[in-house]
Amino acid sequence: MSSLFPKLTSLTLFGLDKLKGFYRGTRIARGPHLKKLIMLKWDQVGTLFQEIDSKGYIDSPIQQSFFLLEKDAFLNLEQLILMGSKMKIYLVTSSMAKTLVQLKVLTIKKCESVEEIVRHEGGEEPYDIVFSKLQRLRLVNLQSLKWFCSTTCIFKFPSLEQFEVEGCPQMEYFCETVPSTPRVKEVKIDDHVEEHFLGCDINTIIHNIALEKVCEISFF
Repeated sequence: MSSLFPKLTSLTLFGLDKLKGFYRGTRIARGPHLKKLIMLKWDQVGTLFQEIDSKGYIDSPIQQSFFLLEKDAFLNLEQLILMGSKMKIYLVTSSMAKTLVQLKVLTIKKCESVEEIVRHEGGEEPYDIVFSKLQRLRLVNLQSLKWFCSTTCIFKFPSLEQFEVEGCPQMEYFCETVPSTPRVKEVKIDDHVEEHFLGCDINTIIHNIALEKVCEISFF
């Protein structure tokens, strides 16, 4: 099947409060050259990506999805920036997350209902998910966020250098397992900044800061 907009390299969608999907029906999206996707102020979408197989069956059809994709549809995506959405529960499934192999920047901001970023599909054993080129990860003002992922999938970020969590009061851990972040140079959790902390355990940092906040509240 041919790609939609096969030469498109950048897509920005802004202020489309009523938009529920990129197109009608179950047409499969492909963006073989798409490198940048920015979505600002979009309210009617359940989740961003949903995987669909070659026969048209949707993988884990839990919510209204903006894009229906075959595996490896966005292989060249380098920047994903989402802001101001009432998207429900989660951003992508774990199988779709595995295909974002070129992603370098991931920013999610002011998505008030999102509880986790990656949702592991039921019925499968947890597996490794490697964001091999991701350099910067920002999670900002996500009032309902509890986890990056709530299952025992093992996350590896071999190129991650900057990690920021700000205004995510429900978040006590990044994920259930210890994520691999051997090159992290800066970790920013609200007002707490640690620099040149190569190979740090961001799970422990997030949890310790969450405990400190609880102690501060109890003290007052």
